[in-house]
Amino acid sequence: MLDFLTELVNHLLKEAIQQPIIIITGNELGLDTYESFSLEDFVKSGVAWKTQKKYLDGHARPLDRGKDRLVYEIGPELILKFMSSLAYGREQNKAEYQAYRCAVHSSVASIYAVSNNFSWLIVEKVEPYKSTESFEKDLGKLTNGLITNSHDFRAGIRLGLTILDTDPREIFLDKFTEERARTHNKLFKENSWYRNLVLTVKSCRLNVSELVAPNFGRSRLDGTNRIVILDYGDRH
Repeated sequence: MLDFLTELVNHLLKEAIQQPIIIITGNELGLDTYESFSLEDFVKSGVAWKTQKKYLDGHARPLDRGKDRLVYEIGPELILKFMSSLAYGREQNKAEYQAYRCAVHSSVASIYAVSNNFSWLIVEKVEPYKSTESFEKDLGKLTNGLITNSHDFRAGIRLGLTILDTDPREIFLDKFTEERARTHNKLFKENSWYRNLVLTVKSCRLNVSELVAPNFGRSRLDGTNRIVILDYGDRH
C-alpha cells in the first residue's frame, strides 16, 4: 500500500525544480491514491493548465465543477482542487492554504499539499451536508439544543466576533440580542467545537456568510466524525 505522504516527500526531492510542492506538516496519516493517479506523473505532465487538466480528466474522477475550481477525486479519502479560472481559482486555492495555516485544524478539512503557484491543492475528502435540515439536526446535537437554526448559528458567530473585538460596555444589546449573547458566551466557554470554529473564523478572517450547510461536512479521518468546514477559500 502506497504511503501518500511519503510519495509527496520523495516527489518534492526529485521534482522541486520542475514544480515545487509545499508540504503541509502535521498530517502523519498514510493515505492512498487510486492506482490510476500518480502525483509524480501528474506534475511531470507539465505546468501548463491544459496538460494538467488533460491528465486529471484521464486519471482522476471528476466530482464537481465550481465557477473557479474543478474538483477531482484522486483517492478514497483525497480530492484535488484544480483552478478552472486562471485568476480566481488560483486565488481561492491560495486563500484556502493561507486560512489552513492559521486555522484551528479540528475546524476545517485537512490540506495535505499545494503547488507552489497554487494551481491545485490536495485535501481530505469530506462529504458535504446535502440539506440544511440535516446540518441543523447535527448543530442541535453538538450544541445541546442551544442552536438549531442556521440563521441563528451565523448570527451568533457574528455577534461573538463583535464581543471578542469590543469592550462589552460599548455594545448596545436589546433583550433578544442579550439572549443570543448569553448563548454564544456559554458555548464559547463550554463547547470546544464552537469555540474553535469562532476562533478560526476570527483569526483567518473567514466569510461568515459562507458558513452554510453545503460548506460543512463530517471528517472521517480521526474516527470522531467531527463537523468541519470543507470549502474556505472565500475570505473577507
